[in-house]
Amino acid sequence: MRMKNVLRAAAGTALLAGVTLGASVPAQAAPAGTVVSAYFGNARAQFDNSPGDGAASWVWGYSPSAKAYVKYQDYNGTQYKLYLGAGQTATTEPSFDVWRIAICVYDGGTGYTCGNWASV
Repeated sequence: MRMKNVLRAAAGTALLAGVTLGASVPAQAAPAGTVVSAYFGNARAQFDNSPGDGAASWVWGYSPSAKAYVKYQDYNGTQYKLYLGAGQTATTEPSFDVWRIAICVYDGGTGYTCGNWASV
């Protein structure tokens, strides 16, 4: 029984050493992605399909003076929205590549007005 415990401990130490050595190998930097920007008034939205943090994509929006939303679509044409309050920034990391993006700003009366779509 004692020999079995010694062997287990030795195997565990070897495994730990292998994991530690593997972790010490420097990771390769992800290539820089192409950031696409969309503007409407003073509001702004961006997306990047290679954000470098392991996510499939990254979507960001900012509206300094009015509530707004970022609308973005995947390559299947499905549309998503990221809502922003006045003076707020918001981000999300979708699990898919983004095809195009636009920013829509609340006009105070009739609803939201959107800028043009932007894509790569």
